[in-house]
Amino acid sequence: LSRVYYGSISSAADPRFTASRLNNLEEIEYAEPKFMHYINDVPNDPLLANQNNAFNRMNAFNGWTIAKGSASVPIAVVDGGTYWQHEDLTPNMRAKQSEDVNSNGRFDLGAPPAGDEDGIDQDGNGLVDDVIGWNFANNTNNPRGLASTPNSAAHGTATASHFGARANNSIGMAGSSWNCSIIGVCAASATSDNGIAYGFEGIAYAYASGAKIINCSWGRTGGYSLFEHDVINAATQAGALVV
Repeated sequence: LSRVYYGSISSAADPRFTASRLNNLEEIEYAEPKFMHYINDVPNDPLLANQNNAFNRMNAFNGWTIAKGSASVPIAVVDGGTYWQHEDLTPNMRAKQSEDVNSNGRFDLGAPPAGDEDGIDQDGNGLVDDVIGWNFANNTNNPRGLASTPNSAAHGTATASHFGARANNSIGMAGSSWNCSIIGVCAASATSDNGIAYGFEGIAYAYASGAKIINCSWGRTGGYSLFEHDVINAATQAGALVV
């Protein structure tokens, strides 16, 4: 992936035609447009709120007698943003050890010693204070969805909640993985609601941040992408399962 570069073209130019011209250059291994992805539709049926219906189909209740999730298997939600301050999600948000300034295992706002935001890129990945994840839509360390794209934000939070809501805490809903460790990655478009503009950048960030499972509830129609294939291969080789 270190050999992948982005380029910009005029809005009047045809991306596919431009890529085909670039592909004729022997110095370029491949060139292709950067594709936009779209969040999967979520039905609004009233029975959707009945979690038992879904959990019974998953055989989750029997499964929980064997395992209830573990913080040692971080799950990244690459989506429209995660409202990590929600009381049912905050306990399961992973604090990256290298960026956790006071080493208490959670993300604390404010300057040390009270918090983790010290303006220093401790792990040297080029992203400052990415303790619980990253927001590619606004290039900040807050993976919460944007107010300008509310559907994306709601979708990302709902997706994280399906597996990441803390269970058995007498609050809200139960996630399928009771005690998991969530890495929040906002991959939303900053201007187009329901759009995922940084999905594969988000996947690359997730596996580099130690995610073992990477959830991507979005997709697109259209042609095959070598870049996207390379990212998935890299994530798989790093030991992550991309769903």
